[in-house]
Amino acid sequence: PMWTPEISSSGIHHFYVTYDSSGCWSKPAVVTLTVKETPMPLVNDVYLCKGVDSTYNKCIQAVPSVPGGIIKFYDSTDFSVPPLPSPGNAFCPHATQTGTLTFWVVQYANGCNSPGKKVLFTIDETPPPALYYTDTSYYSCVGKFANPLKVIPLPGYSRIEWKCPQCTPEDTGTIYYPQIDVSQPGTYLFQVRQKVNKCFSPYNIIKLAILPCDELQPKPLKRCNTDSVLNLFSVYDPGNRLHQWQDNDYTGALKDSIVDLTLPAVKGTRVFQYYNKLLYLRVDKQLYAGLPWDTSISVCENPVKADSYLRNCDEGGIWKLGNTPLLSSLVTLKPGTNIVRYIIPVTGGCKADSSQIRFLADSLPLLLTCPEPAFHSLDVGVAGLLIESTELDPVVADGCNNYTLVNSINALPSLDSTYFSLHNKAIESYEIRWIAYDPFEHRDTCYTRLTIATFKIPNLFTPNDDGVNDRWEFSLDKTPGAKVLVYNRWGNKIWEATGNVSWDGIMKNGYPAPPDAYSYVITHEGKIIYKGTVTLVR
Repeated sequence: PMWTPEISSSGIHHFYVTYDSSGCWSKPAVVTLTVKETPMPLVNDVYLCKGVDSTYNKCIQAVPSVPGGIIKFYDSTDFSVPPLPSPGNAFCPHATQTGTLTFWVVQYANGCNSPGKKVLFTIDETPPPALYYTDTSYYSCVGKFANPLKVIPLPGYSRIEWKCPQCTPEDTGTIYYPQIDVSQPGTYLFQVRQKVNKCFSPYNIIKLAILPCDELQPKPLKRCNTDSVLNLFSVYDPGNRLHQWQDNDYTGALKDSIVDLTLPAVKGTRVFQYYNKLLYLRVDKQLYAGLPWDTSISVCENPVKADSYLRNCDEGGIWKLGNTPLLSSLVTLKPGTNIVRYIIPVTGGCKADSSQIRFLADSLPLLLTCPEPAFHSLDVGVAGLLIESTELDPVVADGCNNYTLVNSINALPSLDSTYFSLHNKAIESYEIRWIAYDPFEHRDTCYTRLTIATFKIPNLFTPNDDGVNDRWEFSLDKTPGAKVLVYNRWGNKIWEATGNVSWDGIMKNGYPAPPDAYSYVITHEGKIIYKGTVTLVR
């Protein structure tokens, strides 16, 4: 007899009902079920800023979403209780404390309540930004410039606004640079506020006094960052201490009267002010000349980049080789000991510093040893000789092995693979000069000679008039000016000839030369181009 249908949509739904009696079903009866739906009203959250908005009893305004809808307000989701009293379609919570209240708004229409719509009623408050200085005024000096004004905002602030009725219009930022007349003493009032979330704070008032000022020092007071701190009252103390020291550059290094000299922001010349007293403070950074990797360093290169042998050094110093100033750390060394210094001069309030490196440059001499003169006999018709060895190269002795070696023939460090021509002569002689030098001005030279010839010089003859090998014979015709000189074992010259050589064993004194081995030399243009021995047999 009872049934609850499951209806998911509004509208008119028809049902048919019948019953069974004694095996017979009754005629169906029609049942009409009308389902109505009321939409939620139109309403928005309320956000108020305490101290800025003119009233805190602002109301939640709701608008019926259907004609004739009745608005009801509740402070919970229990809509069976009587609604909150409200004038018409508005509800005024009369809240005065910061925070958020939650309400639900229901619309009644067509005999039905709508679902409740959640509404937040928020009262927020933003305090004014804090003044950077708690003194009664900020100060500037007549004829100088208007010191900037600074405030400390809350974390998460989105905007800072400044106002000055006597000067420039509204500006933004935590630091404000007033554009005011500082030619005469006077006082200016500034207003500043901040915005956090959706609320601006009330204005804070800053007073800027323009005063006739005195400088406490004729020149900036010099200090070094290694001094750690400076108490400004040690420089000027009025006794009563009615005011604060103010940092006109806002370096963040000043706390009460103590300046932290180690902070990078305070480096350079900064201005501090106590009422009408100005103090210029110059803080310099202590520079260090560093430490050498080793006090004595052996080097073979030249020049050297001296700063590569220092660690933990600052820029800004000067380099010296001995007492001679250098343009940079690139130093040209002399053989032996070189003392190089890096000097940080006195800078403002900071001390000098220096570092010294002792470079032991290549001090061993460079020595060349040339090979003995060489002679090569060629077959007749051969035009020249290709040297395919290092037989003509010198031996070089050098401690650093940093030398350059060249020769007068091909200007290369070796004569290997060098061709020497006879120039259509029977004999040709080459004087070879070798030169070696290194970056430390060590230098050495040596000479050797190469003689090549196509003639054959006999090494034995028998002047006994038997018609066989009676003369020592060969020709120098293809080498005009060549001369042969023959010496006995005691070094006495016994015979000489030019052109076609034909010696019958008779010495220049007319006597026959005794059987023996004789040395000879061939000279050309005053230079020995060949040496040898010939044996005379009787």
